[in-house]
Amino acid sequence: MAAAAEPVSRSMTIFAPADVIFAILAGPRQHVLIDGSGTVKGTLSAPDRLSPGAKFGMRMQIRA
Repeated sequence: MAAAAEPVSRSMTIFAPADVIFAILAGPRQHVLIDGSGTVKGTLSAPDRLSPGAKFGMRMQIRA
């Protein structure tokens, strides 16, 4: 059994209004830009903006 991967995290100060930051976070097509693990490679299917019950698929590549 492989060992569990270490968590990935990063902090930074972003000088932008909260609604602009939230718009980026709520857009699943932006996930590849904000993913810190490097495993998200692209979007397979996604709405423009997440909402309750929304579904989306990402193309991912897990590094060994």
